[in-house]
Amino acid sequence: MDVISFDSLRNQGNLVLKNDGIIVKAKKSWIIAGEDRLAYTTIIELVECCREYHWQKDINSVIQGESLDSICRKISCDFMKPILSETEVFIKYNVIDVGKKSYSLKLSIFDKFGDHLYADITLISVFYDAISNKSLIPPERVLNKLKSIMRG
Repeated sequence: MDVISFDSLRNQGNLVLKNDGIIVKAKKSWIIAGEDRLAYTTIIELVECCREYHWQKDINSVIQGESLDSICRKISCDFMKPILSETEVFIKYNVIDVGKKSYSLKLSIFDKFGDHLYADITLISVFYDAISNKSLIPPERVLNKLKSIMRG
């Protein structure tokens, strides 16, 4: 199985960037031998690619070179339907809650037309200082940006 990252998807041309998510085609090389569908771990890797896109697009544009990171506090997943090999999926993200030190991101995986829901994933991310290994309150402009795109 191939390792999946946002950069590898972009470099391979297997990625379409949308305002609120990404479209990607499930490659056969991502499927466990003997199966015809993505494993839940592969789905989580794809979700992480969409979260990274969100961070680059929405957060990096606001922090302007400052160091800011986040770590996952909680992940919740509901899988409704298998994602078969060669299926094009749209992974859509929504900021659904913003706190003082954390925020919640809902990622929904649909077919590329948005007609069929494959999975819903909710991530709670805590803003984090990698030097002190502690949570932190991010700059107000980061919280304001997240609130401005919140579609909860």
